[in-house]
Amino acid sequence: MKLRIRGNSIRLRLNQTEVTNLGKQIAVEEKTDFGNENFLVYSVVPTDKADKVTAEFQNGRIEIYLPIQTARSWAESEEVGISAEQGELKLLIEKDFACLAPRNPEEDTDAFPHPKSEKFC
Repeated sequence: MKLRIRGNSIRLRLNQTEVTNLGKQIAVEEKTDFGNENFLVYSVVPTDKADKVTAEFQNGRIEIYLPIQTARSWAESEEVGISAEQGELKLLIEKDFACLAPRNPEEDTDAFPHPKSEKFC
């Protein structure tokens, strides 16, 4: 899972396994270690306790909650992303596509095939 924060927006890109897990009601999580036991943890959590996409930040954790049906429908569809707003905060959760330009292959491990890849590869 890749995280991008810019101003009042949070964007997460999930690989195929992570999207599949969400569809199976399994949370996905990543952690950035700043040393000295300081971490930033970010996760997407399917839940039956939310009727819309919401976000929380506490104790170095960003948690994005998705209604279970939203997570399941998204995982089973060709839909690229889920967007939501929470006050001033904009949330975007997307399927991560392989890059069209050559780069470190590890960056695209388990990425979704890019829809335009047939034209360029």
